[in-house]
Amino acid sequence: MKTCPRCKITKPFEEYHKNKKTKDGYKYTCKKCLNEEYLASPIAKEFARERWLKFKYNIDSKQYDLLYENQKGCCAICEKPTPKGVLNVDHCHTTSEVRGLLCKTCNRAIGMIGENVGILSNAIKYLQESVASIQHKKD
Repeated sequence: MKTCPRCKITKPFEEYHKNKKTKDGYKYTCKKCLNEEYLASPIAKEFARERWLKFKYNIDSKQYDLLYENQKGCCAICEKPTPKGVLNVDHCHTTSEVRGLLCKTCNRAIGMIGENVGILSNAIKYLQESVASIQHKKD
């Protein structure tokens, strides 16, 4: 058993990474505290973002930034201005090809209809008819 100086909790040695340079053969800080410390660092966040973009969409942060600039910092559908890094990468689930950047709402909407153009066309027609019907009742 060993007490972590950061969280002050006594834990079994399995909760620590090994380190041959220390007397007991384990790092001073527990795995959980080291992980929290690592994830809090800006370098780790940027590294994780780069890995995610490459793994999930096969692009890097420069390509993301270029998409962001080309869209003038707005969602490709609703055109709502959104802070850099917040827009989701929209991609075709069949080909994995990146289409653009979307806000969370628009990204979910595309996903909820299963990227189906027919359903989206029906939804547009439905809304147009509903608006026209409501407008007709007002007149």
